Amino acid sequence: MNFGTVKISEQKKLQFKLKNTANCAFFIDVRFQNNRFEEGYSPPSESHLMNVFGLDFKEGTLPANSEITVGIAFNPT
Repeated sequence: MNFGTVKISEQKKLQFKLKNTANCAFFIDVRFQNNRFEEGYSPPSESHLMNVFGLDFKEGTLPANSEITVGIAFNPT
């Protein structure tokens, strides 16, 4: 997700949809994952990420043949 330019102490929120097209419910656990593997790069800690990003939905069960909209807020410090 690309939040573009967000000023410090301001917040921008984006959304995405999770859709379950199966005939059974499934459990969801939404987490942040760093996918940068550059030499010398030190990823931010999970606690730092949780202070900067917020999720409307972190975990739960998505019923069969349903969808949920998840909001992600970015608040740079």
